[in-house]
Amino acid sequence: MKYALFNGEKTHAKNVESGTIGNDIWFPDYKVKACVGKYRQYWKYIDSSPQLPKGYEPESEWHAMWKKPILDSHCDVICGDNREHRADIKTNEYVIEIQKSPMDGFEVIERNKFYKNLSGNRLVWIVNIEKPWKRINTELVKGEKDLKFIGLELGLG
Repeated sequence: MKYALFNGEKTHAKNVESGTIGNDIWFPDYKVKACVGKYRQYWKYIDSSPQLPKGYEPESEWHAMWKKPILDSHCDVICGDNREHRADIKTNEYVIEIQKSPMDGFEVIERNKFYKNLSGNRLVWIVNIEKPWKRINTELVKGEKDLKFIGLELGLG
């Protein structure tokens, strides 16, 4: 994870010394330790990690790269009266969720509704399709305007 609570403040791991102890921003009862290296800076759980709600996953390097250019104040924003969700990216205008692993469709619908009610704006999803895409057998159809994927046809004209 990129952020933790340190001295009561949301703090990026790059802003503390390696080995510094803090707390998870979403689950403050869990202790985390800063791992600060030349190329990567992150917080990791010390003893145990919380059970994440359905549809959430530990942050991967793929997630971190999407968030890298975003201001810290807009990343990993805890939302809801009961701290129900952690938005990957949230501003006054939008919420962006970054999802790498498969997710239940009902959870997607629930999260869309939650953020729509919270911000009045649509939720934008960034989804990693690398693994499913590799499983699709592709076949280029000779022709000017059609590209055919087994089970899917796209008209490009």
